Amino acid sequence: MRETFFLPESIQEPEIFQYDEWTPESFIQQINKQTKHIERLKPKVEDVIMLFWVAHEKIVNKHPDWTDWTWGKFCEECGYNENTPYRWFQKYGLDYTRSDSAEPARQSKKLDKDKPLKKQTKPEVKFQLEQAVQAIKEEQISDDDLKQVGDAIADKIKGGQAAPRVGTRVSTAVKHSQKKKEVPEPKAIDNFERIRKSIRYSIEGLTAWADKRMKPETEDEAVAARAILASGANMIIQYARLGLDIQGILQTFVEGDSKNELSEEEKFHRAKQVN
Repeated sequence: MRETFFLPESIQEPEIFQYDEWTPESFIQQINKQTKHIERLKPKVEDVIMLFWVAHEKIVNKHPDWTDWTWGKFCEECGYNENTPYRWFQKYGLDYTRSDSAEPARQSKKLDKDKPLKKQTKPEVKFQLEQAVQAIKEEQISDDDLKQVGDAIADKIKGGQAAPRVGTRVSTAVKHSQKKKEVPEPKAIDNFERIRKSIRYSIEGLTAWADKRMKPETEDEAVAARAILASGANMIIQYARLGLDIQGILQTFVEGDSKNELSEEEKFHRAKQVN
């Protein structure tokens, strides 16, 4: 910003008539020329402020060569915010002509002597701050030193001397950083545990189906049931490949059922004993 340069201690109010031969374009040209050197040459700052003051008075008092100019247009052509010169006039006690057409309404309220001006950073301090910000971006400052800056900001906000918005981005960044740290590491996929659960659910469903506790009730369920039965052979084959004694299981299943069946004679004798 243009306010980062060092301002002089005091300024003598210039004689406006000395610039009667200058055109508005001459002022703009000189301000732009002097601005290129103000960060290195302190006296140049005084020249810029002086030119702004003379231009302001010519605009407000409607000098013949300045009737087509407004204060806002002039400052814009010079590359400055229209409020900046007013702060300089106030700082150095330059008595300037008030005019609603030249001075923005919001600025005239701020310049009311009965109201304090909004707190402004001193140019020399602002320059130091910009250097510190650059050092932070270039990672030239340790975390411990950065913590001191953060603590100072926090104390100012807590004491009501700084707006809460000052620490908004810092607070948000801290929260995001903490969330990243809290994210648990993803567990490795356990394929066998996944198969075990799938087989368990399948056995429970097949048992209920075989016990006639459930049956297909819609056409879609009937199609799914046929697909399940069709995949049964492949399931048995894979179990056999894994070493399961399929034949022994079937033999036990068949013989177990035959042993459970009673002959007609055994049924007769059991019925007789009950009676």
